[in-house]
Amino acid sequence: MAKYEGFLFFVLMAIGTKSEGPDYQLQQFDYKVVPVIKKAEMFQEDKTLHKYVHKKVVIEGNLTEKGIEYQKISDYKP
Repeated sequence: MAKYEGFLFFVLMAIGTKSEGPDYQLQQFDYKVVPVIKKAEMFQEDKTLHKYVHKKVVIEGNLTEKGIEYQKISDYKP
């Protein structure tokens, strides 16, 4: 399991459909953006991730082809 640090945000996916919902992204400090795979339906917020939106965070998890499969998330402390 690796640690990924950066700024967590989301963009809306499937706008205007019944599947509209947040797609979480981690902007790393080198400006690279990596998707974070949520543990919720496409149209729902991920309660764990959503608490950290618009904050600097540390995500512990595994990087896959689809993005980071998170196990733990916490506030970033420099």
